[in-house]
Amino acid sequence: GSSTTVSDSMFSELTTAGYLSALEEIQIERSSHLSLETLNSLLCQCSNIRSVGDLAKWGRVSMLYPDNMCDNIVTRCLALSWGR
Repeated sequence: GSSTTVSDSMFSELTTAGYLSALEEIQIERSSHLSLETLNSLLCQCSNIRSVGDLAKWGRVSMLYPDNMCDNIVTRCLALSWGR
């Protein structure tokens, strides 16, 4: 098999190009390369997104959100898993 390293820039390119516009769920359970930039790309470009996996295991995610991103998440009523 092969493996691909996922990154913020990869998700930014995919979402901006519209390739993930119909995405409802994505399970990224562990990645040392992802940050809230990826979450923001998914929130802004994937209007049906409900779940993104375990954010606590994304290597570049802090448990503290910037206020505007937190408001966006609450408004969108995402089912985010924090490893509970």
